This record gives sequence, C-alpha cells and structure tokens, in this order.
Amino acid sequence: MGDRRWPNNDGVDFVDCSDVLVQNTTISTGDDAICITGHVSNSTSHNIHVRNCTIESAAMKVAVFDPVASGAISDVTFEDIRVIDTNRGAAVQPRSGATDILNITFR
Repeated sequence: MGDRRWPNNDGVDFVDCSDVLVQNTTISTGDDAICITGHVSNSTSHNIHVRNCTIESAAMKVAVFDPVASGAISDVTFEDIRVIDTNRGAAVQPRSGATDILNITFR
C-alpha cells in the first residue's frame, strides 16, 4: 500500500514482464494502481492476469498501459476488479514510439 497523499506513487509496475498473476489483493495508492509497460526494444509484456482485486487510486489511472519505448503489450486480462475512490477506472495510453497493444480484456 502506498501513501495516497503523494503523486507518482504507483502501486505495482510490470515492466517487460510475462506470465504474471495478481489475485485476491487490495492495492491502494496515490497514482497508478497497476501500470503495465513495455520499455525495451523487441520485448513484450504479455500473459498478465489480474483478478478478484480491489483497486483504489487517489489520482489518475487505475490500470494503465503505457509503452514509452518500443516494447509491446499483449494478452492482458482484468477480471472481477472492484475500483473505488478514483477519477478514472482504466486508461490505455500509448506514447510516441509505442508498438502494439493487443488483446486487452476487461470482464
């Protein structure tokens, strides 16, 4: 749990990761609760599952896909997510230089 009073205080950042499971937890933070990024050329963040979680964020995004270099993001699933006390439930934000963002599922 991060201190919700401070910005730039992400809960969990997955950078160039694969085969990730986050479940049955609460993430409370001052910025992005979950941030999935691809930073390395020719890498892919993929096969990421987030389920049965409560997410709180005092600031911006709750689930963010933010490749700032040339890494790709694919096969990400969010299931049974409870989002509370935030101004944005989910954001998909590719930046300049981003490659593919594929197969993102919310259910």
